[in-house]
Order: sequence, then structure tokens, then C-alpha cells
Amino acid sequence: GNVYQGVKARLAGLEMDVSERNKTIEALQGQVKERDEAIQRMQEEHARASAETSEGQQRALQEAVAKHVKFIDRLLADKKELAEKAEALAQDFKDAEQRFAAKMKELEDSNKDAIKKQRAIWSAGEKARREQWEAEKTKAIKEMTVRGLEPEIHRLVATTP
Repeated sequence: GNVYQGVKARLAGLEMDVSERNKTIEALQGQVKERDEAIQRMQEEHARASAETSEGQQRALQEAVAKHVKFIDRLLADKKELAEKAEALAQDFKDAEQRFAAKMKELEDSNKDAIKKQRAIWSAGEKARREQWEAEKTKAIKEMTVRGLEPEIHRLVATTP
């Protein structure tokens, strides 16, 4: 019986150890479960925060892209407007050059005509002056000839009976 009592006491001690260990295991399993749930909650909260941050960042990025696209569109519109203005100015310049060339041609033709008229007037005036000069010189020569011949004519008249 003693051995049986000893084994029984030992068995009761071992059962007590097993029971305490089971309680410890259950407590540890509860703590593990609580930690797992806390980790799960933290992961979900992190995922939600990351998603919100990601959405916020994505929204901010989309707003920045939209702002840049709007700016680029404005620059393109400005470029198009400036190109049209430059083209219009180039056409205005070309038109002004053509008007200037036409006006220069008109002035050249007008000046040529005026020069022709002035030459004709000058030439006619020169001819009239030359004829007048010749007439004056002819008259003067005649007068000088008559004066030069006057003594001879007087002598001839005086000698005639």
C-alpha cells in the first residue's frame, strides 16, 4: 500500500501540476489571442490610415497634375495666340512692304515725268534764250557793221555829184 499511496500522491501532484499548467496555458493562450486581436486591429488601423494617406496623396497628386495640365493648356493657348499675332504682323509687314514698293514706283514714275517736263521746259527756254542771244548778237554785228561802214558810206555820198 505504501507504494500505491506514494504513486497516488505523486499522481495527484502531477495532476495538480498539469492543472496549473493547463491554467497557465489557457491564460497564455488568452494573452496570445488578445495580442493577435490587438495586432489584427493595429494592422487594420494601419491599412486604413495608409489607404487614407494614399488616397490623400493620390488626390493631392491628381490636383497637382490637373493644375499642371491647366497651366500647360494656358501656355499652349498663349503660344497659339502669339503665333497668330506674329503671323498677322508678318502679313501686315508684307502688305506694308508691297504698299511701300508701289508708292516708290509711283513716285519714281511721277519724278520721271516731272523731270521730262522740266527738261522740256528748260530745253524750250534754252532754245528761246539761244535764239534771243543770236538775234541780239546778229543785231549788234549788223549795227557794228553799219557803224564800221558809215564813214565809207559818207565818203561815197560826198563824192557822188
